Amino acid sequence: MLGSMRSKAGGWVAKAFIVLLAASFAVWGVADVFSGRQSDVVAEVGTRQVSNYDYQTALSRHLQSLSRQFGQTLTPDQARQLGIDRQVLGQLLRDAALEAQADKLGLRISSDTVAQRIANDRRFQNASGQFNADQFRNLLRSNGITEQAFVLSEQQNLLRQSIGAGISRGVEVPGLLARVAYDHRNAQRDAKYFIVTGSTADVDEPSDSDLKAFYDSNQRLFAVPERRVFGVVQVTPELLAANIDVGEDQIADYYERTKHIYGTPEKRQVQQITFASDAEAQAAYDKITAGASFDDIAKERGLSETDLNLGEVTAKTFPDPTLSEAAFALALNEVSKPVKGKLSTALLRVTSITPGSQKTLDDVRDDVKEALQLDQARDEVLNVHDKIEDARAGGQTLAEIGKALSLPVIETPALGRSGEDASGTAYSGISDAAAIVRAGFDSDVGVENDALNTGDDGFTWFEVRDVIAASTEPLADVRAQAVEAWKARQMRTRMLELGQKLVERARGGSSLDALAKEHNAEVRSQNGLKRNEGSETFPAAAVGALFAVPEDGYAYTLESDGLGVRLMKSSPVFSTPYSSSSDEAKAISQVLASGMTDDLYAQYLADLQADLGVSINEARLNTSGAR
Repeated sequence: MLGSMRSKAGGWVAKAFIVLLAASFAVWGVADVFSGRQSDVVAEVGTRQVSNYDYQTALSRHLQSLSRQFGQTLTPDQARQLGIDRQVLGQLLRDAALEAQADKLGLRISSDTVAQRIANDRRFQNASGQFNADQFRNLLRSNGITEQAFVLSEQQNLLRQSIGAGISRGVEVPGLLARVAYDHRNAQRDAKYFIVTGSTADVDEPSDSDLKAFYDSNQRLFAVPERRVFGVVQVTPELLAANIDVGEDQIADYYERTKHIYGTPEKRQVQQITFASDAEAQAAYDKITAGASFDDIAKERGLSETDLNLGEVTAKTFPDPTLSEAAFALALNEVSKPVKGKLSTALLRVTSITPGSQKTLDDVRDDVKEALQLDQARDEVLNVHDKIEDARAGGQTLAEIGKALSLPVIETPALGRSGEDASGTAYSGISDAAAIVRAGFDSDVGVENDALNTGDDGFTWFEVRDVIAASTEPLADVRAQAVEAWKARQMRTRMLELGQKLVERARGGSSLDALAKEHNAEVRSQNGLKRNEGSETFPAAAVGALFAVPEDGYAYTLESDGLGVRLMKSSPVFSTPYSSSSDEAKAISQVLASGMTDDLYAQYLADLQADLGVSINEARLNTSGAR
């Protein structure tokens, strides 16, 4: 959870994440000093240490994430076999190296900076956008994080940013590289093609022995995945809000504090002419009072309509508060006296006014009441959370807790790993069903599970009530399905063989029209095909095959259902010439610059670790594992 809470501030790290994983393997060959001592320190980089607790926690989180992706639990031993443990340690060494470099450079992040960062975090702000200390502490408490640990985490994150941020600045993409990438991406081809289709009805029925052999070697096609039944208790602000009483005084006070939410501010189209000095602005204003127009002054100064217009603005979105006050005091088409702003002195004119509106308390009473109920319900959620946890500590079951606190206890149908029921439909009887199911498949019957956070500031308690093991449906029950699958496989093989023969004949001199006529197919055209840009009529697989052969060459590809084959003749197309100033060229350069930045960052980390020195306690590492 802590990693999630830090993610917004770590965007530049996230961008380089995959490259860094690869680069982390270089650590093992860079100034390693293997230590045999038994201690709580797994590794050291310069002045920074990676504790066994940090390593175990990071590895556990990573394994849980991978287990959810793969649909099966990965053990620490499997992690070692796959090299996942080294990848995780590599990530920790990356962070430690950046922090050690900050130590070396004497960099520090002040407590005021960290405090301001936390205060600006929207998760800790109330409806008015102000920092709420109680909301901050409650959120940390609900996620098992102390205030001290969170502040330290933010401070370290800022330190790492201060070291790494400079890598992404000033990266320039060589012009030749940008041109080659542009030409590759924008290469186009025209295609003439025809499609030969078949049907499984044209395939003879399989023999019993053929069908049995196909079934035995493709049992995954007939597998019934493991399913589980869950008991669930959920406590959310929405569930508790309806039972919370809100007084009229509270409603009126909340409305006054947040009434801007229920209104639309006045908007004005504003024009301005700026001057380098007050005297120059006054002279222009004097001309207007003498009969000249605002437009005359603008023309005299060589200003276009675009130069004059500031667009439609509100009082709060106007760039300069001083000018804003003057602009919103003007009548329609009135020209202001010279107004001294932050950067210059200006004459202003308002060309249109869209009045604002404000809903009354009576108009929004129900909305205000609901907002107050939800605010108070969020605090009540924490109270109910503590009551449930106390009851669980006392040995009560979810059913007993639900009855005592008048909370519904939901029993789900048997669900698969993706949250689908027996019909394959996603179960929607509970909030965040997919997250609960993922956690449930990491648990078992009789295991007491930690409460899960819901996406709406609530909590979910769950238990695994039954496990229905994975199985394979017997051939007798799925015979019709197996026969159809066998026929589809046969047809796919036929089409592949036909595609190869058609290409060979076309390359041997047979015309596309003649080949199409033999198979009662129609020759069609598709122009301006771009690499990796498929469409419904010309899928990406067909485009890829077309660009895989020389210009004026022939290629074939299977249709997506495997029941057809497409023969294609490629023709080159004159592409748009490269221009470094075009939007597409700039976008390509940005992508290339990002890749170059990632490479530079990976090299920087390798050099940094070599300079600081890396010491790994192999004995301690080998006895560590995910908790």
